[in-house]
Amino acid sequence: DPSPGPKTPERPYKAVVQIMLLGGLDSFNLVVPIGGCGEKDMYAEYQTVRGSVALDLATLSANPITTNGQVCSRMGVHPQFSILKEMYEDNKEALVVANVGVLTKEVNKSNYWQETITQIFAHNAMQEEIKTLDPRDAIPYTSPLGRMADALTNNDNKYSVRSVCIDTTSEALIGRVDVAPPVFSISSAGVTGFNKNPIVEETMTKTVRQLNGNAYSNSSLFAEAWSKSFNAAMDQTEALLEQLTTTGSVVSSTSRCCQ
Repeated sequence: DPSPGPKTPERPYKAVVQIMLLGGLDSFNLVVPIGGCGEKDMYAEYQTVRGSVALDLATLSANPITTNGQVCSRMGVHPQFSILKEMYEDNKEALVVANVGVLTKEVNKSNYWQETITQIFAHNAMQEEIKTLDPRDAIPYTSPLGRMADALTNNDNKYSVRSVCIDTTSEALIGRVDVAPPVFSISSAGVTGFNKNPIVEETMTKTVRQLNGNAYSNSSLFAEAWSKSFNAAMDQTEALLEQLTTTGSVVSSTSRCCQ
């Protein structure tokens, strides 16, 4: 049988969008404390730690952010990312969350290799770790967005949950098995229906549906699993095409981002 589609939502539509930038980010030069830090001069400490790569105070003061309830009341934004100031103060569309990572305790240059659980200087390892944010494996092989989808799926408030990934399936969306609905994975080139340009016959879709239909007593476990996955992918594609036809939207992207 075809896999069930998403439930009809009973609440207004909301979305959480995560964009994974595959490069490195020097976050300590993105938002820098420049004043209002009480008795401690946090900018002087920043200068000492960053050395020659520290941004000068005049440059940072050109894009100041006023904060409330933080250790420092004035922060400076990197000059090449000044839009962050506008999004934070004027449009209230941005939020900066500091010190998010996978260190489980304070370390220094002498003991980090003994005290850290993760490979903090391996770029590929840190990309995987930042997607899951679970260095102690409290809920192995899951991610914050996946765990969020699981919680909303199990919630009594009748949320209709669906996760969508562009171009490739990402660890950032993985939750517990068989809790939230499967993740939609969409090509960056858009959504294309099955057998869009048939060269054999128009009934190809019906034929493959029949071949991957009900299992028999002599069907293998692997064949059943493959057919279930195939039918789920067919159902997802048909559902997405129907939604895009209804809304008149076009799915197209060149970036590898998800949710």
